[in-house]
Amino acid sequence: MDFIAASEQRIREIFGEEFSKFLKASSLLKEGSQKKYLSVKELSAYLRLSVPSIYKKVADDEIPHHTINARILFEQSEIDQWIAQK
Repeated sequence: MDFIAASEQRIREIFGEEFSKFLKASSLLKEGSQKKYLSVKELSAYLRLSVPSIYKKVADDEIPHHTINARILFEQSEIDQWIAQK
């Protein structure tokens, strides 16, 4: 593990920048621009593919997905882009 020396002022600047990003993201979520995520079952219905087919595509890393706490989720906009590329 590498350690980086930084002054107190620089640490405050970094924290401020990151906090600003967080606030901006939070305000975007409040405005209704929240990303739409689909479960495996929802994606199965959306794509009209079987659930095992979806799991196979995930296992083969053929489809964009996110694993959060051992749960597989699909961002709908990424799926739409993936479909457009096919």
